Amino acid sequence: MHDQPEADFVSKSQRKRDADVLFDLGRSLCKLSDAQLRKIELPENIRYAVDKTRRIRAHVAHKRELQYLAKLLRQIDTTAIAEGIQQVLAPGHDENRRLHRIETWRDRLLADGDSALTQLMGSHHSIDAQQIRNLLRQVNRQSQRQAPPAAARQLFKLLRALDADSPLPD
Repeated sequence: MHDQPEADFVSKSQRKRDADVLFDLGRSLCKLSDAQLRKIELPENIRYAVDKTRRIRAHVAHKRELQYLAKLLRQIDTTAIAEGIQQVLAPGHDENRRLHRIETWRDRLLADGDSALTQLMGSHHSIDAQQIRNLLRQVNRQSQRQAPPAAARQLFKLLRALDADSPLPD
C-alpha cells in the first residue's frame, strides 16, 4: 500500500508546523535592521528575497513574499540562520532582563523597606544603606504630594550602578 516505510512518514500536521516555523524564521529575518542582517551568514538568493520582502508594504503581497521566503528556507539547513538571529537579538534581551531585575528591586525596596534592604545588603556589601533609606523616604513624600518621581529615578540609577558592579540577585 505505502511505498515508504513508516519511519519516513511525516504527518500533514507536522509538515504544517515545520512550514510555520520557517515562515516565522523568514518574518524574523525581515524584522532585523540592515546592520543586524549583515551579521548573519545568508545565501545570496535568501538575502535578495529578504530585501525584496522588506520593501513590500501591501499586506497580502508581503505575506506572499514571506511564503516564498519560507519556501527558499525549506531548501537549506536553517540552524545556522536561527542561531545567528538569536545571537544578534540576545544583547537586547539580556539588557531587558537586567532592567526588569532592577525595576523589581526598586519596587521591592519601596514595598518592603528594611527587609528588602537587608536582603540586598547581604549580596552587595558596599551598599550605602542610609542613602537608600533617604531615597525611599523622598519617594514616599513625593508620591504623597504627587510630585514628579525624581527620587525614584535616583534610586533606579543607584540600583543600576550596583547592578553594573555585580548583578543584583533575582
